[in-house]
Amino acid sequence: SVAKKLDHYNYYCRTPRVTDQYNCSKEKVLEQDILDAVLEGLRIRAAAAVEMSRIRNERQQAGHADIHSKQKALLKMKEGLDKQERQIRGLYEAFALGEIDRAEYLAAKAAAADRKEEIAKQIAQLEATLDNAKLEEISSNGFVDSFQQYNAVEEITADVAAAVLQELLVYPEQRLEIKWRYQEDFERLMSR
Repeated sequence: SVAKKLDHYNYYCRTPRVTDQYNCSKEKVLEQDILDAVLEGLRIRAAAAVEMSRIRNERQQAGHADIHSKQKALLKMKEGLDKQERQIRGLYEAFALGEIDRAEYLAAKAAAADRKEEIAKQIAQLEATLDNAKLEEISSNGFVDSFQQYNAVEEITADVAAAVLQELLVYPEQRLEIKWRYQEDFERLMSR
């Protein structure tokens, strides 16, 4: 509930007026104290979002070059795989024409097959790495995308509160617990 006194709004719990079942504190909390706490928290998060956006942009630029070099390496590996397949076909032709005996053919074919299998594994790993790099490059982060726009915020309006707050809890002794939107995205970025 809200009470107005000398143009200052106070919040207090009205539960004791309707039931004795819950023991609710009778102390009042100034609205301005709540708004100040939210504003301070929002400014800290907005500054973090701006910095994380800058880092993300730098990583994306570096990622473009890395993806390009990995694509070139992948192309060379695929050419090497084709070369091994041609070599295996050439070995069979040499064996069929009697240019090499059976033992030579089988030994050379096994060695070429091993090289082909190793190259195929390297190709699979590089393709997986490339897929992850591309996903990382295009992925957005709700925290960064939402909070960086509040870097110069001066006051908490209803629209701002709705955009950034999930829940705000007031406890006895005027302790506040602020639950922000995009908390998981924020924690994911902070853990990197």
